[in-house]
Amino acid sequence: MTSLTSLMLLAQVGSGRLQGGWGYVWACYGITVAAFVLYSVSLWARRPRAAADSKE
Repeated sequence: MTSLTSLMLLAQVGSGRLQGGWGYVWACYGITVAAFVLYSVSLWARRPRAAADSKE
């Protein structure tokens, strides 16, 4: 009885491959790019500025 139950459970699981998951992949790429852009902007906004009397 236990082996029959485990076989039925394995039959319901499937092959283990996702179908049509590219929307999630592109969403993750978009979130990553947005995070990099926001981090770059924050670094640019906090950059050290040269003193007004410096010659450089």
